[in-house]
Amino acid sequence: MAGIKQEVIKLVESLPETATLDDIMAELYFKMQVDAGLRELDEGKGITHEEVEKRIGKWLMHYKGDSPSSLKGLSPS
Repeated sequence: MAGIKQEVIKLVESLPETATLDDIMAELYFKMQVDAGLRELDEGKGITHEEVEKRIGKWLMHYKGDSPSSLKGLSPS
């Protein structure tokens, strides 16, 4: 497995020449989040598709009738 420095270099090199520092940071953040999620799945911390549907259903029922703009930034509890 390549070291983290080599992974970052490879990621940066894969971006277009016009990539900004914000673009690079966003890609790094995305990669960190995906890697963390994959580690959680490997550790058995994932949830089933059925549980996701159940949680989303509860969330939608809780916010039913709210306009889409009022839901920005909200996460289900």
